[in-house]
Amino acid sequence: MGEHTWGFDFEGVPEAGFDELPPGHYTLEVAETNFKTNKNGEEYLSVVYNVVDAQESDLIGRKHFHYVSLDPERLRFTKKDFRKMGVPEKALTNDGGPDMMIGTVFECDLVKNDKGYTNMRYIQTKTQPGNATPPEQAKAEEKPKPQRATSGCR
Repeated sequence: MGEHTWGFDFEGVPEAGFDELPPGHYTLEVAETNFKTNKNGEEYLSVVYNVVDAQESDLIGRKHFHYVSLDPERLRFTKKDFRKMGVPEKALTNDGGPDMMIGTVFECDLVKNDKGYTNMRYIQTKTQPGNATPPEQAKAEEKPKPQRATSGCR
């Protein structure tokens, strides 16, 4: 045994880590958008998606993380993908911004490319295009409005 020890039972510590979503068909909701800077000083957009529906029910509720390069060449493709998702048009302008994408729900296939990166393919909106509605509000809108009970006297 070496002279340095952990000082606790390291064998009893469970393993944990970040697991990417496996390739498959998903319904995702834009949950969070943040501008960040990478270690090279380049700014990017970090988008967090919630899994609303999946082929495997144990994946529902998990998160998918997407890092959007702000390189002008890449943004052409990103803009097209955001439009397919159904984000509000104003979200793609300086008058709106990425926060306006929150609540957008769409379907896509997550696939691995030859470099091992996860990409979205076959993107189709589930949100009325250009009009993201948070799921809580959408569920509330689905509920029938309460009706007044009829009364025999006035």
